[in-house]
Amino acid sequence: MSKKKIIGLCIASALVIGSIGGSLAWFTSSDSVTNPFATASTDNPNDPNSGIKINENFDKDKADNTLPGDNITKQVNVSNKATYDQLIRAKIKKVWKDSNGNEITSIWIKDGQRVPANTSGAKEEKLNTDYIVLKFENDTDGNRLTDIANPEQGKWIKGADANLGADGGYYYYYDVVAPKAKTGNLLESVTLSQNTPNEYKGLKFDVIVDSEGVQAANGAVSDSWTTAPQAIKDLGAGINAHK
Repeated sequence: MSKKKIIGLCIASALVIGSIGGSLAWFTSSDSVTNPFATASTDNPNDPNSGIKINENFDKDKADNTLPGDNITKQVNVSNKATYDQLIRAKIKKVWKDSNGNEITSIWIKDGQRVPANTSGAKEEKLNTDYIVLKFENDTDGNRLTDIANPEQGKWIKGADANLGADGGYYYYYDVVAPKAKTGNLLESVTLSQNTPNEYKGLKFDVIVDSEGVQAANGAVSDSWTTAPQAIKDLGAGINAHK
C-alpha cells in the first residue's frame, strides 16, 4: 500500500473516533423549585386604599333640624377589612355651610340680618366651629379618650399631631385591630352649643371623620406615621399575628 493511502486511512480513522466521542452522554442532574407568595389583601383588593371601613350610627332625621342644645347621636368606630393586623387613627373636622351646602368660614351681618357677602355696610363675622361640640363619652364605657402620657388599651389617644388638623390632629386607637375586628367608638354624639348666636340660624354644619390604617408589623407605623405617639410606635414594632 502506498504511503499516500496509509495516510488517508489514518485520517479517516481519526474522524470516525472523534465522531463517536462527541456523541457520548454524561450523567448529569438538574432541579427546580417554585415558592408561591401572595401579598396580604383586603375586602376589595382592586382598590389600593381599601382595608378599613368607618362605621356610624347617625340620627340623620334629628340632624336635619338641629336646635341649640340638641344632642345628636353620631357613634363612630372603624373596622379592619384587611387580612392582617392594623393600627388605626382618625381625624375629625367641623365645618359650617350655607343653606345651599357650600362650605363657608364667614357670614355678613347688616342691621341684625344675614346678607350676601361684601354687601355695602355689612360686617363680616367669622364662624366659630366651637359651637359644634363633640361628645366622646357614654354611660357604659365612660370617656372614650385616653391620655398620651398614660394610655389605656381600647381607647383613643388624644392630643397628638396638633399641626396636622383641627381638634388636636389625629386620634390614635391604642390597640392592635385584628382582621374583621373593629375599634371602640371614638365619637358618641354631637351637640349644637346653647350659646350659638341667632345669626347662625338656617346654616348647616358637617362633622367629617377621616381614618387611616397601617399594618401593625415590622415597624411600618414608625415609617408611615412619623409623629405618632411612641406608645403607638411600640405597638407596631412586632410581627403580624394573623395570617
